[in-house]
Amino acid sequence: MNAPIVDLLLYQLVPCDGDDYARADPLDVVGGAFEARLEGDLLTVRMTQRFASLDEARAIVDPFVRAWELTTDLRPSGGRVRFKYLRGQTAQAQSGGRHHVLAAESGDYALGEEEWSAQVSRVSYPVPDFGLRVSPDVRTLWDRHRGHVEGREPLLSLAGFVVSMVDHWISHTRASAGKKLRIEKAVLNTLGRLAASGGPTEARKAPSPGEDFKELSREERIWLEAAVEAVILQAARHAAGGDFQRLTMGELPELP
Repeated sequence: MNAPIVDLLLYQLVPCDGDDYARADPLDVVGGAFEARLEGDLLTVRMTQRFASLDEARAIVDPFVRAWELTTDLRPSGGRVRFKYLRGQTAQAQSGGRHHVLAAESGDYALGEEEWSAQVSRVSYPVPDFGLRVSPDVRTLWDRHRGHVEGREPLLSLAGFVVSMVDHWISHTRASAGKKLRIEKAVLNTLGRLAASGGPTEARKAPSPGEDFKELSREERIWLEAAVEAVILQAARHAAGGDFQRLTMGELPELP
């Protein structure tokens, strides 16, 4: 008798902001070890390589799903989403390439504690990026960014943490961090300078003797938001390995 293999994994699409994807066309995705289709609120992942257990299959698919979620958080034009694992299905290979279903394993159906309200009817799904990986360091940066989006952390606190982590956690110096993450020196220097600014209600530290607090302009806040998100994406690209584009000042909004 042939050993069982994993046939498919199922995930539920959960819009973070209550968006409606009923009008969206199905989205097909081809990975190295699987093929996936997102249709309605169901992501169906069919394994194209042999995996003996659901845990082995999920070890390949779950990182892809988490990176997809990260993409929608940092590029929210297509809507922010989460994927909740529902269940997996194993099968036994038969002659002629056919599979006979053996068992289906249920997963966690909990949808979390975020609050949603239906607002936008989407005509397309957010597209995944295979060039990202959510490593532990990236997860830390992502969690802090989510805290800011949800109103739990001020922008300057987030920006200061990001530049500090890039400087000292992901690398030992800002120069080596820029090379490792392929970020122009001017981007990191500007991020550090603006993160150290701010008025008396939000500044992370008092100004030097003889200097005054410096309020951020609207343009500087816009730049800071975009730069933080871009740096987190660069960290996720570095974690995935391979080649990726350098982040320069020209990729970010203009500053006065």
